[in-house]
Order: sequence, then structure tokens, then C-alpha cells
Amino acid sequence: VVKMKPVDAFYSSWLESCFSCGSSGAVDTMLFCVDCGEAYHSFCATAPIHSMNDAAVDGWRCPNCKLCEITGQVTDDETKLLYCEMCDRAFSLDLISPPLSAVPSGLWICGQCVDCTECSNTCDKGLVSRTFWSQDPKKCLPCGGCDALSLKCLQDAKCAVCKKLHRDIENLPECSTCKSFIHIECDEDAIKAFRTGAEGEKYSCLRCRKRAIAAAKRREERARIKERKKERSKEKSKETIKMIKEKKKEKKKDTKAIVKKVKKEPPKKLLSKEELREQALAIAMKEAKKRGLPDGWGVFYGSANRKRWRSPAPN
Repeated sequence: VVKMKPVDAFYSSWLESCFSCGSSGAVDTMLFCVDCGEAYHSFCATAPIHSMNDAAVDGWRCPNCKLCEITGQVTDDETKLLYCEMCDRAFSLDLISPPLSAVPSGLWICGQCVDCTECSNTCDKGLVSRTFWSQDPKKCLPCGGCDALSLKCLQDAKCAVCKKLHRDIENLPECSTCKSFIHIECDEDAIKAFRTGAEGEKYSCLRCRKRAIAAAKRREERARIKERKKERSKEKSKETIKMIKEKKKEKKKDTKAIVKKVKKEPPKKLLSKEELREQALAIAMKEAKKRGLPDGWGVFYGSANRKRWRSPAPN
């Protein structure tokens, strides 16, 4: 029991106390529920009072009165509710745009608290819906506020030209090659495909058209290179054929000249051993005269058929 003076008890009886902790202190952090009127400290209710604007403070709901801001009804499963990190409003997972199957990692900020500095909130045609959301308070979803999330629904909803996300995929033309959706204002052919809407006509986005043009140029270059190689190989083959023909002609000429020489020269007679010996002696005598040997010196062949010089007999 707390004993107080009558004056203090009078003034304290008019002070609001926190429904969670029962304290009446820290009045500057008090939040009042718009439905039940109960007071809560912002730190007791885990509400981000420093990032809340006046509209968020006036429309704040306590944890016992939380409901989906899109439908205005209390959900049976509270695990499917997402709470904004800036205004503490609650939203259903399956009703936001784009919808989610589980709570994402990191920040989650509703569309009412996002003030995009890149497009000034003009990407969604200037609309501010309660279903919109982002992970960056300064970037909306189309400008890349959720690029950190590797969700398939976000990757499929990204425009192939401007790389921005779009929410309504059903009313956008789809590329027949890469199966991606393109903003109508990003491609003139997309506008034509959207206006005509004729079945059987295949639409290709700007990126795929550029790739097709580049592939066609590469094919043309390859075909040109092949043609040049063929022409060079033909020229080389012609040159080699000419060289072979010239060589054959030269060989024929050489063989004809050899045959003529053989026909002109008389056949050599075969000498006997004695004739060969006399021929060798005559050659040796010529060598002796060249050396300046006196007359009378003779030549004979000794052992192993070696040449010997013989002096003349004494008188």
C-alpha cells in the first residue's frame, strides 16, 4: 500500500497508467489505443514511437486490438500478420502486393510510410495503397526497395528493360523468348503487342531483339570467315598444283638430258688386270716427273699394294 498526501493523491488519480506495467511515469512515451483507449508505454508495447507520424500515433492500436489494416477485421491466425517497422500497423501476408508466404528477413515497411526519393512515388501512378510495401523507407518496391530479397515472385515481376518491378503482371505483354514481362512504356513494340493482342503473334522484348541481332551478326562474320578460308585454301591448292607440275616438268627435262648424255658417250671397255697395272704405272711415272725425280727411278708396288720408288742400278 502506497501512502500519499491528499493533494498528491488528487493529481495522481487523473494520470493514466500503463496497461502493461501499471506505471504512470514517462508520460511523453505514452500511446493510447484508438479502439479501447488503454494507455501503453511505447517500450512496453514495442512500438516505434520515434518514427511514427501524427496520423500513426492517433490511429495506433494496442496488441489486444490489432487487426488487418487492409480488411479491417481481426485475423484468426496472428502469425500471418506483418507489423510495419515505422508505424506499427498490422497487415496480412496474403493480401499485400506482391503477396508473401512467410515473414521476410530484415525490415518490413508499409506503403504509407515509404517516401521514395528516386521516383517521388510516381512509379505506381501516384497511388499510395495499404497493400504496398518495401524494405527501404526511401525506395519504393518498383525502384528496388526489395532487391535484397531473393524471391521468385519479385524476380519474375522485374521489367527486362528498366529493371523495375511491376505489380500487375496479367495486363503486361510477355516476351516469348525469355518469358519476362515488360512495361508498356519501356518498349514501342510492347505497346503494339498490347494494343493488337492478336493470338499467334510472338512478341520479343528489346533485350532479346538486341541479342538476336548480335547473334545474326556473329553468324554472318563466321560465314565470311569460312568463305575466306575456302578461298585461301583454293588459292593454296592452285599454287601447290602449279609447283608440282613445274617440278614434274623439271624432272622430265633432267631425265631427258641424262638419257641424251648416256646415248652420246660410248660404252667403256673393261680392262684386264695387266692393263690396269700398266695404266697405274704410267700414272705413277707422271707423278715422279712432276716431283722432279731424276731419270732412271722406277716405280713398283710392294706389299699391301703400296707404291715404292726404286733408284737406278749403280754403274
